[in-house]
Amino acid sequence: MLYISCQLIIIALVIGLTGAIMFAVRSVFRRVQLKQADAYLRYIQLAIIFWLFALATLSLEDFFGFSDLGTFNLWFATIPPLILIVYLSFNRTFGRLLKLIPPAWLIFIQVFRLLLDLTLWLGYKGNFMPVQLTFEWLNQDIIVGLTAVFAATLFFGRNRFLRREAILWNFFGILLLFNLSTVLFFSFPAAWQVFKTLPDSSFVTDIPFIWIPGFLLPFAMAMHLFSLRQVFSLRGKNALWKSYKN
Repeated sequence: MLYISCQLIIIALVIGLTGAIMFAVRSVFRRVQLKQADAYLRYIQLAIIFWLFALATLSLEDFFGFSDLGTFNLWFATIPPLILIVYLSFNRTFGRLLKLIPPAWLIFIQVFRLLLDLTLWLGYKGNFMPVQLTFEWLNQDIIVGLTAVFAATLFFGRNRFLRREAILWNFFGILLLFNLSTVLFFSFPAAWQVFKTLPDSSFVTDIPFIWIPGFLLPFAMAMHLFSLRQVFSLRGKNALWKSYKN
């Protein structure tokens, strides 16, 4: 029962975040009055669906495992979205469009990590996820999910622009995300395994859990990096509100 519940939560998170992406993109396109906006929206939606479908298909084919040479194919699930994130983080056009998104959105959306970490905890209670991936031991990523709404309101609510605090919060969130990813990596049944607990973290090679390293964790990283680029580019409250009016 817990296994099915965890599956449903991950699926719901992926659907919800996909909807949030489309809402944000549609909002930006509407503000810049982009020609052929509907076509671009369809392309973006199809790209996301294709990526999720590809991960699911490869998972069913048992692709995300160990080859005869001992290489771990899970890198094929994580590297493409990370490359896209890095590209967008340094793209000038994307940077200009990013200024049109309310900065609170990029922080508020991180509340999904509360549900993600609760899922990992439920998986531990169901005896198919390792304890080190939960807040009962090494994973304190839930702090980001618990503070996201408060942080978004505090930093950018009621005509406020707390730039330094937003930067510190994002860097803290990146550190927790890096910690979770590291623990996940060193919990695999491989030569580099450090946490030799049972169960191990090989559950992420199954559908829909493959969407954790292939979509959810990269999405969390993207929101931190995009938020940092946004607050670094906006030097103060006046610049923030001016970007919304233009």
